[in-house]
Amino acid sequence: MNALTHSRLAVAISLFCVAGCGGGDFAPRILFEDFETLCDGVPCGWTLTDGDPANVEYVETIHPGVHGFALSEETTLNGPGGEVIPFAGLAFGSLQAEVSVRCDDPDARLIIRALGESSARTAPELFEGETFGSDAWGRYRISLVGSRGVDAPISGMDFQILSLALAKRGPGTCVIDTLEIDDLGSF
Repeated sequence: MNALTHSRLAVAISLFCVAGCGGGDFAPRILFEDFETLCDGVPCGWTLTDGDPANVEYVETIHPGVHGFALSEETTLNGPGGEVIPFAGLAFGSLQAEVSVRCDDPDARLIIRALGESSARTAPELFEGETFGSDAWGRYRISLVGSRGVDAPISGMDFQILSLALAKRGPGTCVIDTLEIDDLGSF
């Protein structure tokens, strides 16, 4: 092979890796919650910690037979209800959440707080982010920034979410279908 052929081959391999070697399928899912199972008026594994129980309603969401919950008024649920999977480290001290949600008022806010820990840290760290309401169903990406800031990477083979809070603030009602949390390299 001549030098031009080697160059073309190197470029082709590089482009293939840029297009197909991204973190998507390789980054671990830390938590997935589909809110399909109801226990005592709230999704199983979750507890109402702020607000009136009448402000949490188990509802059909995107498709018939698919369930989630509607939060109205000032309401907070604590979990997690989903399976928690330990994983190795975070890039730059942040998590990435993706939530499938629809709110009937553009001023409604959904706040996600995750408390996580690793043996590499001496104390758990709080991660927090929020999204504003939209009247159309969508999957919204939310960066959950750690309390130590985005420049403080967490290392260790055993990071996990200890607890999770979903807080609905502002007017209207938000219907939540799914919640997924991964590290920054995922979605």
